[in-house]
Amino acid sequence: TGIHNYIDNMQNDMLSGNPITIQESSFDISSLLDTSNFQMQSNALNNSVEDGYINIDKVINEIVEMSNKVEDLRIQNDISQNYIDYLLNMPKEYYSAFNFDYGIELANNIYTQSPFTNQTDKQISLTALKEICTAILKQTDVKEYASLITSLSDVFMQLPTDKDFILSQYDIVREDGTMTYPQQKHEIAIVVNNQNELSDLLLAQLGYYSQEEFINSIYKANNDSRYNPALDKNKISYEDLLGKTFTWYPNNCVFTKTVGNMQSPFTYNPYVTNDFTGGIDLTITAILRPKQGLNYGSLETAFYYTSAFTNEVLQNSATSVIVEYLKNLDQESFTSGEFVSDMGTLQIGIKYNYDFEFEGTAYNNQVGFVGSQSMISSLMGSASGASIPNYYTLTLRELGGESLPSKISIYPVDFEIKDELTKYLDKWNEDGDIVINGSITLSKDDRSDIKYNDNLALIISMISGMIDIVTTALVAFTALSLVVSTVMIAIITYVSVIERIKEIGVIRSLGGRKKDVSRLFIAESAIIGGVAGLIGVIITYGITILINTLANMTIATLTLPIAVIMISISILLTLISGLIPAKSASKKDPVVALRSE
Repeated sequence: TGIHNYIDNMQNDMLSGNPITIQESSFDISSLLDTSNFQMQSNALNNSVEDGYINIDKVINEIVEMSNKVEDLRIQNDISQNYIDYLLNMPKEYYSAFNFDYGIELANNIYTQSPFTNQTDKQISLTALKEICTAILKQTDVKEYASLITSLSDVFMQLPTDKDFILSQYDIVREDGTMTYPQQKHEIAIVVNNQNELSDLLLAQLGYYSQEEFINSIYKANNDSRYNPALDKNKISYEDLLGKTFTWYPNNCVFTKTVGNMQSPFTYNPYVTNDFTGGIDLTITAILRPKQGLNYGSLETAFYYTSAFTNEVLQNSATSVIVEYLKNLDQESFTSGEFVSDMGTLQIGIKYNYDFEFEGTAYNNQVGFVGSQSMISSLMGSASGASIPNYYTLTLRELGGESLPSKISIYPVDFEIKDELTKYLDKWNEDGDIVINGSITLSKDDRSDIKYNDNLALIISMISGMIDIVTTALVAFTALSLVVSTVMIAIITYVSVIERIKEIGVIRSLGGRKKDVSRLFIAESAIIGGVAGLIGVIITYGITILINTLANMTIATLTLPIAVIMISISILLTLISGLIPAKSASKKDPVVALRSE
């Protein structure tokens, strides 16, 4: 009971950090867990062994088969405006908040003061800043870890829509009026972890570390003699965090159309130039910290902007030159020599040049790419220590050119109401008409099925399944011990009858009936069972306190209803054990019983 209660509490705790998600493209995790390579292994075992020959393991075959199986598990959802309206039409009591992710790569457009040597008078984009940090790491003795920076998640993310939902989990670290929750569209918040921490890599990517401090942290981690304790950065003040300036610039400033260059139709500007206009300053107004005892919050440690700012970026980007260019690509563009792999996607990303200085050596005209790196490229780059530029891609979605979200996160109120929420989501896939906003009626033919991921329910069901198996095994062992104890109680009661035969004779001779003798021994059995059950409950209660103290959490629980049930079972078992001896005692001949010694 305690473990099940602990899991229930953990579910509600984890619910905020594991929302129900609907993605444009994802995998069916529940089906994926059901697949295995047992069949392939059995096929390998069936290979015949022939003297003088070595069998060839058809690994390529197996990889292709597995690839096809994985592809079959891919979910491709058609998220339409009608579906979004359907979600927003959901009863408010089902959910705490929504979060719409449009897949925008804001780091390309956000600029801050450069922390690098000989560049402190420039504003640099977060994309270029991350690239230079990676390039600097590659010049050190820990260059094999340089790819860690590029593998980190986004440092700028969008806040869920509901303020009360966030503030139910997070506190503003300073309640003196100097910090306020982001309400205006150009306000952002910083989220720290339970220990009031932000990672050094995250801060370095945002320009909070000077180049000397960043390199010094590498020296310290590597136990290098060049480490300087004076440059060590163990903490950062609230004022320094809030005082950092970030500016967002439109696509038309950041990406410049090139004339007559079919191979590279756009260039990227890693530094702010005099031509940059329309910049929007983003102001940090609050630092949020998880509430005491919160283990699974809805937010990661990062910087968060409002949904209003997202809408502004989408509106601005929709008419930008680069977005219009990608939207208007036709089949002729694919055959004219441009590096285009798919409609609305630049295959090689966009190239740019950057400079930096390290230990007195200038590294000029280094090449970086704006865009996402494919998995193959990342693996090859990690193995060789170099990136593979031809595998970069830059999509309309990353540029803010898609008006519909690629991922929707829904945060249920609690686990009890989550079932109602999932039923509402399932209704979209069922037969029959659906009415949206009281005016739009969609038949089954007008809508495509949408699959959602509820990973937490999947994990919890697996854990609960294992606990049920363990519980069944424990109950089986306990039941066996109860059978043994029931037999022993019957024997003890029977011995009591044998030793009290003369007493039975006296009772019968004084007018006692057979059922009076039987009731006497049955009552004694019930008293034994009641006392034994009570002792068992008291001892168990003491053990639960000990277990919870040692585990430092409540994982053992003895509730009052269960205690009453346990005592009742104890009484019932002893009553059953005493029936045969009591019946035997009631049948004793009083004359014979009085003669016994």
